[in-house]
Amino acid sequence: MTEYTRPDGYLTSEETLNLLLGTGGVVCVILDTRVAGVRVPKSLQGNPHVRFDLGLNMPVPIRDLEVTAKGWSATLSFSDGLYLCNVPWDAVIAMGMPDPSLEKPQSKSKPEVQRKTLPPGWRVLDGGKETEDPDDLGAA
Repeated sequence: MTEYTRPDGYLTSEETLNLLLGTGGVVCVILDTRVAGVRVPKSLQGNPHVRFDLGLNMPVPIRDLEVTAKGWSATLSFSDGLYLCNVPWDAVIAMGMPDPSLEKPQSKSKPEVQRKTLPPGWRVLDGGKETEDPDDLGAA
């Protein structure tokens, strides 16, 4: 996973989510629905690990996504319809972008690397390594 930092330290949760959303891809957010202030459909309430997929180009568009210093809110699509969700940052366990190589069969050829331009003063820290062994996830 690629981590973005500013010269003065790590990004806030708000800045991180906005940065990830700005890539145009899907952002996976894992949250604990038991935390005070979380508003999710009744079927998900009380669940300690729920995954939401957010993005600016989703199949069902998210038109009201709001990211603030307190958390994020959006009307999301569920099997029983749309629901306005509210998630304070205290409830977020993790967020990131799924690794496409884990979701699609790997091809023999190397994928083309896409370069993105970061704002002035930002840098990319890459602690990962490429491996030929798909079962090697870096665990010791």
